[in-house]
Amino acid sequence: MIDVIKSCVNQFSNNLQFNYVNPNDISQLHQYFPSAHIIFGEPLTFIPFINQSFTTNLKWFQSTYAGVDAIVKKSKNNNYIVTRAPVFGQHMSEYCLGHIISHERHFPLLREAQLNKQWLTCSYRLLSSLRVGIMGASGEIGQSLARTCKHFGMYVKGLANSQQNTNEFVDKWYQSIPTTATFGIPREFLINLDYLISTLPSTSQTKNMLSGDVLSVCNGSNTVFINIGRGDIIDEQSLVNALNNNYITHAILDVFIDEPLPVTSRLYDLGTHKIQITPHISASSSVASYDIAQIFIRNLKRYINGESLLFVVDWKKGY
Repeated sequence: MIDVIKSCVNQFSNNLQFNYVNPNDISQLHQYFPSAHIIFGEPLTFIPFINQSFTTNLKWFQSTYAGVDAIVKKSKNNNYIVTRAPVFGQHMSEYCLGHIISHERHFPLLREAQLNKQWLTCSYRLLSSLRVGIMGASGEIGQSLARTCKHFGMYVKGLANSQQNTNEFVDKWYQSIPTTATFGIPREFLINLDYLISTLPSTSQTKNMLSGDVLSVCNGSNTVFINIGRGDIIDEQSLVNALNNNYITHAILDVFIDEPLPVTSRLYDLGTHKIQITPHISASSSVASYDIAQIFIRNLKRYINGESLLFVVDWKKGY
């Protein structure tokens, strides 16, 4: 990522000073942060130093993440601009598609049969027969996922917090229902889904959106729940209950309330026939480093020219 930026430095005037800081070198952080007007990097590395007032001149922080809860929830002030890096749509769509194909074609079961020297045949469904519900279908990740699903002929339901949606890859839109604490989900959205996929960020409105008995609406549909958004969309006890009561038949989880997932988590005890756990790897900043660097370069040009930046985070909305 740094190499891409270094190759583009000559585009800018000599009035700009670029300092490439090793985040593990505390002395470098103390040396360069007080005078920094712009920071480009990972929130978990730099936000603690921003909070310690090492960056009194900070005007703009370009995150390498698509999600911004690590910034919004942990930053002690919001007197600077934050921009995110929405480049992970294809990455996360491929993650979901891979798991859907694996589940429909029973790859884990066949692998186990091979280990046991068994010749096992399984029936399967075509992807074009599946019905998928995408929570957050109007966002960058949700749009990419809808496009991928529609490419294979799936019927796509989209849930968003606005009725103004024009994504051509969503067959039917549903609007989340504002309540006093969190957004509600229309019953019709959850009915008759083969896969329910959450791409939602962590905000005060989305937290616990699926907690309680919300998923009981899916009972009888053999719904598989995939979460690539944020873990606090549903609390652990509600998810365990949903699986044990067969509201949903399987869960594929890449995000959790606590990461790394504690060894004491009950999710580990459910078994791979009920749940698949991956360590937040549906998308990687290192794999997407070129695209992330390009967003920074584009925004830097706009910043220098006094233009509005792309992908600005709304501190109040939390995304």
